[in-house]
Amino acid sequence: MDTLGITHYFPNFNHLVLWLTVTYFPATEIQEARAGGQKYFKSSINKGQMVIYLVIFFIFVPLKLGLLTFGMQRDSLMAVEIGVGAFISISLWLLTVEFLEVVPSASYLLPMMSNLLQDVGFFFIFFGGFQMGLTITFYQLFKQTGDESFQTITQSFITTYFVPFGQLPLGSLKSFQGKDGEQSAKNYILASCATILIMFHAAVVVILLLNMLLAMMNKTFEAGFEKAKTEALTSYAKCILRLEESIYLIDGDNESLIYFQGPNGKVVNPIFQDTIPKTRNSLSDDQEAEINAYWKKKKEWNQLIDDLENTLVKGLKDIKEIILDVKVPNKSTIKAEIALKEELEVLSQTEIRVKDFLKSAKDTRGQDPEKALKRLVGSVKRELTTFEDDMKREWHCEGEEVSPLEHKIWVRAHKSIAHKSAKSANVDELLSEFKKTVTGKMATMFEQRKD
Repeated sequence: MDTLGITHYFPNFNHLVLWLTVTYFPATEIQEARAGGQKYFKSSINKGQMVIYLVIFFIFVPLKLGLLTFGMQRDSLMAVEIGVGAFISISLWLLTVEFLEVVPSASYLLPMMSNLLQDVGFFFIFFGGFQMGLTITFYQLFKQTGDESFQTITQSFITTYFVPFGQLPLGSLKSFQGKDGEQSAKNYILASCATILIMFHAAVVVILLLNMLLAMMNKTFEAGFEKAKTEALTSYAKCILRLEESIYLIDGDNESLIYFQGPNGKVVNPIFQDTIPKTRNSLSDDQEAEINAYWKKKKEWNQLIDDLENTLVKGLKDIKEIILDVKVPNKSTIKAEIALKEELEVLSQTEIRVKDFLKSAKDTRGQDPEKALKRLVGSVKRELTTFEDDMKREWHCEGEEVSPLEHKIWVRAHKSIAHKSAKSANVDELLSEFKKTVTGKMATMFEQRKD
């Protein structure tokens, strides 16, 4: 073996194979990103995958081949290689959990774990106060003893951190004894304080806080189990979508898969109209019930969003009609698109943004409706506030020393005559009433969803 030099060349050969192999993964991720870069980088998993693959390609393999040294000595460079390799190893193994997305019996665990990790995060915020306080207190108590477990702040932190896992530092209490095994009055008091503190630590952190964490996680699991099963179906669908996006077919390729060229023109691929007899359906009764419940929830959600959209669009249309419905002297020479150019632009942009919010809400398909509705309500409220402020500023020409003549004539005519409709001619009141109506409808929607 050594005669052939295998022990010398095999590692480099292995690293070159790794280098060639890893190129496939960033190439696949880039293909998926090309289908929608902004959407791709919204996913934390996608960003994590891309970082790991690029680290392997540009840092880890060049380090192993000696192409990258950072000007370090061999020992320091070896430490960097081991650290980077450890980071890559644990990250890649964690990413294998993604494969559970396509396992029906376990796919719900992924969204459930996400919710449980939020509870763990809240727990550590609460636990952090106790941890830091106990760390510093133990360090001060054992500072004069020279005990290795509490010799530095860092070591004290590590020692106290493992107490909830059963590693009680009872042996450190012996450090208060002198060489002859006797304790001075000072050390006796410190030892007593340390003993009481360890007992407090074990009682509060181990019994109280950890049980509080278990109770929080249990409540989250019970409340989110059904939702997690639905989210698992969504994750599965997204997994298939990512697979299709990674292929990156151009429009012509997509069209050739959807349509066939027939003698009388294009014909839809029969696969899109194919039906499956119910006797061949392998779904269980529970799965079929879940699918029916999903479609019912989606239909109700779309109806809810459509009702809100109708209210918003109709309100904006009414405002536009009212400010345009004015008998202006010399109307043939004063055009609304000129006199009210800024107001019409504000109306147009507001309608576009509101429809974008509603489309995003509809795209959630009613999954976690409370969260989606809360986000929608917040976005629409902010947009309506901005709309009201912008319209009032443009209507009253606030911030402008001289108002355009056409605009001044139009506004004066609007204020001096009554409208044909029964609606208020006061634009300020009209805007306030519109905002109040939409806000009230959204509040009603939110209460209905909670019930």
